[in-house]
Amino acid sequence: MVFLGSFDLLGLQLAACDHGFILGEIQKRIKKRRNFLTTPLASQTFVLARSDKKLKKILDAYDYLFSDSLWVKRAINFLYQIGLRDRLRGSNFLLHVCELAQKEKYRVFLYGTNNYTLALLKRNLLHQYPKLKIVGMSPSFFRKLTRDEKKELIREIEKSRAD
Repeated sequence: MVFLGSFDLLGLQLAACDHGFILGEIQKRIKKRRNFLTTPLASQTFVLARSDKKLKKILDAYDYLFSDSLWVKRAINFLYQIGLRDRLRGSNFLLHVCELAQKEKYRVFLYGTNNYTLALLKRNLLHQYPKLKIVGMSPSFFRKLTRDEKKELIREIEKSRAD
């Protein structure tokens, strides 16, 4: 488990860490029944957040942002000389979270993309993690949600009792 600290990159705080650290943080928050926001970020998201104040505000609310980009990892190593060895690819991160969820019997809710892709994702995840508890799924609207839609989505996730 590696956490080298958080470092400023284009105005965002990037966590220099490995999967083990983020997974440990997820476990702590689930045990405490506290919300936790984390995401891998590609290099273009850092650049977009420089000029998009709404995006920056959203990303600033996250507990941890980590690098999904080789270039972001290289930049943070060059600027801060920290020797971060690996970037945390989003696709690998999902698999690590599912492995943890299966092991700890956590309940998972899948959100995003479309119904077709969600069905394929669910099928493939259950093939790889047969005891994974997927308790709900909802496709993205691919637009800004109305206040009522947000409330309904939150109700659906809460009703699923996902961890």
